[in-house]
Amino acid sequence: MNEPYVSSPVGTEIRCTFYGIPEKGLLESGEFVGGEDFPGYITRTFRRISFEAILLRALREDGFTILKSMSTKFEPRGYSCAIQLAESDITVHTYPEHDSFVVKLYTCRRPFDGRRTIASLMRQLRPSIVELKESAVIVKEGNADDYEFKLSIDYKNGKFKRKN
Repeated sequence: MNEPYVSSPVGTEIRCTFYGIPEKGLLESGEFVGGEDFPGYITRTFRRISFEAILLRALREDGFTILKSMSTKFEPRGYSCAIQLAESDITVHTYPEHDSFVVKLYTCRRPFDGRRTIASLMRQLRPSIVELKESAVIVKEGNADDYEFKLSIDYKNGKFKRKN
């Protein structure tokens, strides 16, 4: 007889802010543009790819099961996306007027999970700086010690700085 699935008692929440993506690169529809005018972006052609497609690719590379997604375009600019995963959820909010966007990923799959998703987003979007905060969420009674890790990644100087 098959045993019922039991998730890990330790979930992982990752919150990060990606800085240094020019407003021109954060198009109104939530799409990124590649090309010589935007060094370091996804392609060297002027192909458009939706922000949601970038996010879905990163999640699939990390082995997440995507259940449902919804997104909203804001006027005059800005974009938000929420994706429900079998393993929990991820949300993204762009701030084109500040050349940045924010990601929040929660997963109950296993401790320290979701790092590959964030690494994929960094590879695809190449921000100048990423500030990352990772926390363990303990759901088993009596194990409420919270783990927290902060990291600032500066791509311009190639330096990684731990904040704790």
